[in-house]
Amino acid sequence: MKLARVLFYTLIFSFPINWGYHFITNGSYLHGVLVDYSIPTIRFTDVLILMFIFSVFKKTFRSIKVFHFRKEFYLLVLFIILSFIGAFNSLSVTSFLIFYLKLIEMLLFFIAVSLIKAELDFSLVAKILILSAFLVSILGLFQFIFQKSVFGYYFYGEPLLAINIPQVAKAVFFGRQKMLPYGLFPHPNILGGYLSIVFIWMMYFFTKIKKNVVPVLVSVGGFIIFILILTRSISALLSLILGGTLFYFLKRYIKVDVIRWLSPKREVNADFILGIPVITVLAGGLICLLPKLGVNAISVSRRVDLLLSAKDMFLNSPIFGVGLNNFIINLLNFMKSSDPVYFLQPVHNLFVLIAVEGGIFAILIFLIFYSLILKNLFIKIKVHMKIIDIVIFVNLIQILIISMLDHYFWTIQQGQMLFWMTLGLASVANNLYKDSTGKRSD
Repeated sequence: MKLARVLFYTLIFSFPINWGYHFITNGSYLHGVLVDYSIPTIRFTDVLILMFIFSVFKKTFRSIKVFHFRKEFYLLVLFIILSFIGAFNSLSVTSFLIFYLKLIEMLLFFIAVSLIKAELDFSLVAKILILSAFLVSILGLFQFIFQKSVFGYYFYGEPLLAINIPQVAKAVFFGRQKMLPYGLFPHPNILGGYLSIVFIWMMYFFTKIKKNVVPVLVSVGGFIIFILILTRSISALLSLILGGTLFYFLKRYIKVDVIRWLSPKREVNADFILGIPVITVLAGGLICLLPKLGVNAISVSRRVDLLLSAKDMFLNSPIFGVGLNNFIINLLNFMKSSDPVYFLQPVHNLFVLIAVEGGIFAILIFLIFYSLILKNLFIKIKVHMKIIDIVIFVNLIQILIISMLDHYFWTIQQGQMLFWMTLGLASVANNLYKDSTGKRSD
């Protein structure tokens, strides 16, 4: 699969690229406001993903006659079926189909990554991710210095930015209001989250390099952290601190059986499955309490309003949800905001968003799927003690942390690619199927 490997390496370098052709229709507007999530778009990275999927599946189907997929795959199929039922509740079938097709594309991408994982050079993967993050960080620095876009959209999809544009994210630095760095991403939070995840790959690369290269890598790492701090993304900073701590802990102490409640003999561990929704509820409750604790930032109050609206929306359609990509369309009927300007965004919690749009059964299946991936990977770490497995496990935990406070791993192209790629690398790649002889491929 040489072509597939080349396409994969090209894809991970291209994660930040935001090029795309947008098909703006009447359905892309909501009460006269253009909503990005309702615009059908074909992106440069979509072309790469489809080429990658085709190259992997062409080789796989040629060599494998009998497929016997793992339970994770069947959970995804069931999730897709249940999500489709939500189309009948959708106020906008067009918005539903836009996201549904994207979801199928990403699930195929997940499977393709799973199948090719064993052939990848992870040191090269780390180098490519670090280089890509470094370059997009340089762009972010110049955006912060000049307080506007540096090249414009035709430079790999750089967003239109200027300090005087109301929608552009800003913060106060030393008493002066400044525009935050975006890189090639739609929002500084996404740049920050991307950098926090790539930084763990940098920690992995530290274990592979010669001593004379360490000062260079330390400098690059320090620069990436500096840009991450400039994004003012709390979720990304939490992801960086907790992810880095977890990586150090697992790498240092994994040989000791410090987590006895996770046993390889158990098929499903209830602690993993129940832990995610519990943390989700706690995170949502914490956000709701922040204004009462004296934190009155507009971003916090808007997140609280979205969570309260999401609660009412879920209670109104708890079984099959309001339909994928229909949260914003339903939002005006449930909005509790005192803000005179409508904040037309999905609720800033990935799991709450899935519950509202897909319903109770869809979110339960997704939680079980995510928990199984985590459980199986952790068992693999305990047995084989490979650093690359620790990196991927920590990345999944980082995605979990960020997803409690944001939605872009589910709704934004760059976030979706990073999310499903990480899940693909975390899955037991060569055990995904049986070969034509009936034996598991290892």
